[in-house]
Amino acid sequence: MTSSRFIPIYNGALVEYIYTDPSDPLVYSTNSLPIEILNDSYTNNSYLFNPIAYEEITYNSRNMSAVPIDDSNQNFASLTTARSISYNDVDSNLTPSNQVLQTFSPNISVIYDTIKIHFAAGFNFDNYDGFIFQTNYTRRDSIKCGLMSKVYLKTDNPILNPRPFMIGERLYSTYIEIKIPSLYHLINSFYSNPTSPNTLGYKITNGKGFIKTSTIDITVFGIQKTTKEQGFPIYNVRNLNTAALPQIDPFNELAAVIQQSTSGDFFELYGEYNGQIYSNFMASLNSQPNGNWIAIHQIDLKEQIGVNYITTSSQMITQIDDYDLPTIFRPVVMNSSIAVSFSIDYILRLVNRDTQEQIIRNATLISRDVGVYGKKLQKIYLGKVPEIVKVYNKVVDSKNQIIIGGNTINVQQNQSGTSTSQSTQIVVNTVYRDRSVVLAKISPVTITVNQNPEI
Repeated sequence: MTSSRFIPIYNGALVEYIYTDPSDPLVYSTNSLPIEILNDSYTNNSYLFNPIAYEEITYNSRNMSAVPIDDSNQNFASLTTARSISYNDVDSNLTPSNQVLQTFSPNISVIYDTIKIHFAAGFNFDNYDGFIFQTNYTRRDSIKCGLMSKVYLKTDNPILNPRPFMIGERLYSTYIEIKIPSLYHLINSFYSNPTSPNTLGYKITNGKGFIKTSTIDITVFGIQKTTKEQGFPIYNVRNLNTAALPQIDPFNELAAVIQQSTSGDFFELYGEYNGQIYSNFMASLNSQPNGNWIAIHQIDLKEQIGVNYITTSSQMITQIDDYDLPTIFRPVVMNSSIAVSFSIDYILRLVNRDTQEQIIRNATLISRDVGVYGKKLQKIYLGKVPEIVKVYNKVVDSKNQIIIGGNTINVQQNQSGTSTSQSTQIVVNTVYRDRSVVLAKISPVTITVNQNPEI
C-alpha cells in the first residue's frame, strides 16, 4: 500500500510525496535504470540523475535539470544538451558527461519513491520564468546533496490530472512527476555495509555516509532572470521555500478500507489505523497543535464492459465528526445487463484545514455481483399478479356431514353414494383437518351450526 503526504510548497504549488509500498516496493535494477552522479565543486554537493535515454521512466534526467554555479545558490546552469554537449562539459567545476555514469559490479536494486508537484488551476508563475525543485539529504559532514534538481519552465507542459482535487478552495488540476531513490532505503543499505563501494549510498555521498536522522528536504527556487552563457541557459534564482519530510511515513499504519456490509446490500468505507476504525487516530491528530483535521472520501465507480473499465459515477463526501462510524455507499451499476464486473476506487484524504497538509490512502474493491447493484432491484417472477386464494378446511361432524368454513354447503351422502346438497350455512371453525396434518387441542371442541345464512 502506497502512502502520500501533501505539503504546500508555494502559493498554488503543492508537493505530494508518495512513499513506496513496503510490501510491493517500486524497484529498478541499475542494469535496467542506470544512475548518474554529478559532483559540483562550487557547493561540494553531489546530484543524482538518470541518463537522458531513461527520462520517461523517472523524469529525473540531466537534460531536465540545473545545478548551482556559485556557493550562494543564486545562479544555476541548465544541463540541457546543446551541440551534443551540456554545461557540465564546459565548466571544470562540474563532472563532465563522460564521467557521470556509475558502474555497479554486480548490479544492485534501487527502491524508488515518487514526488508529484501539483499546480492550482490558473497557476501564473507570479512573474517568474519558472521554478527549480530540489530534493536534498544531509551527509555526515553536514553537506546537503541532491536526489533531484528539476527545472519547470513557463513553456513546459504539465500533466493533466484526471482526478483534480480541492484544497483550501483551490482546484489542483495539473502536476509534474519525478521518481527518486528512497532515502530511507539508501541509508539502510549504506549502514548495512558502510565500507562497500558498490552501494548507491556510498557512491552518492563519496563514501562519507548519511546522517541517519536526515529528513527529505524539498526546496523551491523561483527563476527571476534567464540569460545565456556559451549557449546554455543560466538562471538567477530566489529561494522561495523549503519543506521537510520524514524518511518514512509516520502514519504507515493508516489504511483505507472497503468492505461488504453484513447488514445489507451496500458497502462500508472508512479509515483504519493499527487495525481499528480511525476514530482514536483522528482524535489524536486533532489534539496536536494546529490540529484541525477532517476526512474527505472520494468514491469512483467503474464498470467493466468487455476488457475496458468505464467510470460511471464519482462523488466526494466530507466527514467532520463521527469517525467511529463508516461511510455507507450503495453503488448503482448503470450497465448491469452487460457489465462483467464493477470496481469501487476509494481515496481517503485527511486534510488539515489550518496547514493544508494532507494524508492520502487508497483502496479498491472488485465485485461481480452486477445484478444486485443494477438500476432496478432484482425481483422474483411469480407469473401473473398474485391473487388471494380462499383455503377451505374440511371438518366432519357426528352425522358424517362435511362442514366447510365460510359460506359453505353441508353435504351428506345418500344410499347410492352420491352427495346431495341440503342447506347453505356459515360455521365458525376452530379445528382444521387435512390429509397430512391434524391439530390436537387439550379441551374438547364444540361445533355450532348457525342457521342464519345472512351472518
